[in-house]
Amino acid sequence: MIGLVRTMRIKQWTKNAFVLAGVVFDGKLLDPEMVVRALVAFIGFCFASSAVYLFNDLVDMEKDRQHPRKRLRPLPAGQLNPRLAAFASALLAVAAVGGVMALDFWTGVIVLSYLLLNVAYSFQLKHLVIIDVMMIA
Repeated sequence: MIGLVRTMRIKQWTKNAFVLAGVVFDGKLLDPEMVVRALVAFIGFCFASSAVYLFNDLVDMEKDRQHPRKRLRPLPAGQLNPRLAAFASALLAVAAVGGVMALDFWTGVIVLSYLLLNVAYSFQLKHLVIIDVMMIA
């Protein structure tokens, strides 16, 4: 279980706080509905980003076994069952899109687009240098 949590990279969730900025800068911090919507979007992006980390680590698992540092990650090191990682990735992706879309369709579309773009990155886009730099930025 520790391997799953490490691979989800929960410490990176702070990056998703950008979705809360709209509520703050629009002066809606005291509007309960807007705060709930922003929190659901935040949680959705947290789940989506963890789904992407799991998925990307699955795709790169064999290559990462040859890397001096990445070989120590839970999947390449054999500390996390690939089936569990795949299941968790799918579950998090469905929960992210479904949860956000239940509250706001267009925000759900954005989360889905984020997931699809990152799947494309995992398979192809990371091999195109300029695209790789733009995705990381």
